[in-house]
Amino acid sequence: MRILLLLAMAVGASLIGSNCGGSGVGDPCVPEDEYLTTFSGFAVGEVNVESRSFQCLTRVCLVNHFQGRVSCPFGQAEDGYDSEAVVAAGCGPVKNSGRAKCAALNVAASSSDPPDFQCANLDPGDDNCTDAGSLCADATCAPGGEEHAKSCRVPDRDGAELEDRIQVPVDPQYVDRRSEDTVYCSCRCAGPDRSARYCSCPSGFTCEPLVDDLGLGEKGQLAGSYCIRDGTRYEASSPPTTSCRAGECGEDVEKVENDVVVPVERNNGNTCEASGTVCNEDIYCCKAPVANGGDNAANEPWIVGRARCSEVGKNVTLADNSSVRVCP
Repeated sequence: MRILLLLAMAVGASLIGSNCGGSGVGDPCVPEDEYLTTFSGFAVGEVNVESRSFQCLTRVCLVNHFQGRVSCPFGQAEDGYDSEAVVAAGCGPVKNSGRAKCAALNVAASSSDPPDFQCANLDPGDDNCTDAGSLCADATCAPGGEEHAKSCRVPDRDGAELEDRIQVPVDPQYVDRRSEDTVYCSCRCAGPDRSARYCSCPSGFTCEPLVDDLGLGEKGQLAGSYCIRDGTRYEASSPPTTSCRAGECGEDVEKVENDVVVPVERNNGNTCEASGTVCNEDIYCCKAPVANGGDNAANEPWIVGRARCSEVGKNVTLADNSSVRVCP
């Protein structure tokens, strides 16, 4: 049994390391860099080849002239949690840490006289005031809140945990170079090494020179051409200029505003939807924040409950007299 297993593993490794034959090319992948909370994203003028991606049968996750993060289509200006109003509501965020802000402003660390910030809440031993992530004491930063929907977070996480929030500014994706068209599993289809074995691009893909041979050791082994989607060749003379807007990128989410259904810019990773979100499918709606073992829910607004829209949703009448079901 063990011999057969080792043999199967060897055969699989041989196929992946040589001619991928198009197998797995085009499958979605998220570059490993995006699991770092300090990674601000890729630049559109660059090509990145992740050659040991376990998400891909080909072991290659290609980033072909893409801007931003796959997991955050609309980006974020900072981490969305360091405004004076937010800090005044509690600890505030910690891009520069709430304590550092108070020290810089020479604000008295006393709850009896905090001119702008609640510095009394910035006890170094307070778990709500750390220097290792983003934390917002305002309810808009809870799942279902406006700031939470706009924030970036580690892929496959809902952003509810402090350490999952992205701590740096992130540029939005471009409309005509979205992640589905520029970031996916690929394989090397040509290169300078005549003795190497290359793959054949499947239908719908073109073999395109992307990585120059600069003789940089291991990186030099990645030099050559890769399979890219037809029609996605990057033209440096006419770079993209239009950033993603609501309804053009990201997840398909709509909300009722002023009795009209409009698309919203909601970054990936929410486990529940805000009040007024249209229940196009059987989604979850966010409940009010609850305390985590404490007696003051306002101190921990990121902890929320959720319920299916089919159970708690309500019907609202639009300006054109039609009706839709939304989260309460």
